[in-house]
Amino acid sequence: MGQPAAKALPAELNGVQRSAVLLMFLNRDVAGSILENLKADEIRDIGLAMAEMDDVPSEVVERVVAEFVRDLHRTTLFPRTGRAFALGVLPLSLIHISEPTRQ
Repeated sequence: MGQPAAKALPAELNGVQRSAVLLMFLNRDVAGSILENLKADEIRDIGLAMAEMDDVPSEVVERVVAEFVRDLHRTTLFPRTGRAFALGVLPLSLIHISEPTRQ
């Protein structure tokens, strides 16, 4: 009989299990906000994974969070700035960027 997912090291956890560990680590409201943006089948799969994890060892949480932060850092290595980025992330109703005037 195999070990429960919660006892496995993050390298042995699949993506759904890692997501479950990360969401359980977060503040309840933050986790809820993230789940609101997922599809119903993703929420179901993560919820089932959470239900299978009674006691997640702190080493597992630390490694999953460290992997998340490392991956997040890798995605932010490329600078995202400028007008195109601003227009893509800010609601147009809240921002007004005028074209530079030539003098």
